[in-house]
Amino acid sequence: CVKPLINSTGIDDEGCVCVWAVSSAKDGLVKVWDIGSGACKFTQACFRQGVTCVDFSPAITMVAVGSPLGDVQVVDLADGRGLVLAAFSDSDAPTLKLRFFDEGRLVLFGHADGTLGLRDLRHSERSLLARGVP
Repeated sequence: CVKPLINSTGIDDEGCVCVWAVSSAKDGLVKVWDIGSGACKFTQACFRQGVTCVDFSPAITMVAVGSPLGDVQVVDLADGRGLVLAAFSDSDAPTLKLRFFDEGRLVLFGHADGTLGLRDLRHSERSLLARGVP
């Protein structure tokens, strides 16, 4: 049984408005769908616990996916294979929000325990973290 979780919109390199949906199933598979054509763009084993949030990079070349256990994965959409470019966990609390900045170089993320983080995908193996009150 596939449970649709999040819809998002983006603009591809040709200036075409594309509508994407992300779904996850209990078997841990996450799928990205092209709503216009109905085609599944890729399938990736991400989180067995489901997905709590998602954000697409500019030009829809990557998707960041958050889990209920605080994990974040950044997946490459450009080649259609769903290669995981980065995976990290800076909190045990659910990931509530993800946002790409600086043409997909930076990922900002927030957790339910008040942790806010920023990860530079090109130059860093660590996140800059600020811990607050939930």
